[in-house]
Amino acid sequence: MTAHDEATCDAERDMERDMEPVPHWRLLNGTTIVMSGATKGPGAQVALALAERGANICLLTHNPQDAAALVTRIDAVGGHGYALPCMVDDDNALNAALDKTQQHFGTGINALFTNMGLMPAFHEYPRARMSELSGDQWSAYMNGTARGVFVSTALAMRRMVKQPHGGVIINTALYGLQAKPDLALYAASRGAIRALVDTVNAECKADNVPVSAHLLVCEQDIETCTNVLAAWVVRLCEDEQHHYDGVITISA
Repeated sequence: MTAHDEATCDAERDMERDMEPVPHWRLLNGTTIVMSGATKGPGAQVALALAERGANICLLTHNPQDAAALVTRIDAVGGHGYALPCMVDDDNALNAALDKTQQHFGTGINALFTNMGLMPAFHEYPRARMSELSGDQWSAYMNGTARGVFVSTALAMRRMVKQPHGGVIINTALYGLQAKPDLALYAASRGAIRALVDTVNAECKADNVPVSAHLLVCEQDIETCTNVLAAWVVRLCEDEQHHYDGVITISA
């Protein structure tokens, strides 16, 4: 085992302790986190982990029924939930939603979490060899995934760079970054997101502003990685010194 592997194992053991029930105080009390792609599945588990630490959570969604149910659960575990219908690839709609979020909670935007794009596990995902895909399929998938992440990142960053406390932007690659047969669209969208993460970090470092971006990469089964994913998001939201690399590979 290398020194890097040992450090990773130590960090994951620390996170398992961090995920134990929080006592009377709340580590993320007063922190506002905007989330998209989080009304169910791994994203919902992340939302609940943040809520247990007292976070304000705004769910941006086109699925109001699931969002309303999750808001109830968020409030029940000690967080403060708020749901807004929003197409996050629309600049004007997202800007208005961010305004409403800040007005609702009376805070800045401390963190943005995105988990966008049709996952390969869903039957609607166009599993096909590269030679069988069309330009229309490419445009539809990238518009629904990479464009949404781009718009969300740009508008959140625009606010965060003006805040004394800055902010953190967190994205996911739950099917990894390695090329796999039939996953060209998903892989391409995650490659684009990685480039956005690297660009945010390069610009913020050059401008000396406390904003960081991250891509959490899971090369294992999603169900196996969900708890560790939630633990990493909690840690990144708590980290005010931006200690972590832009691309973080997580494993159970």
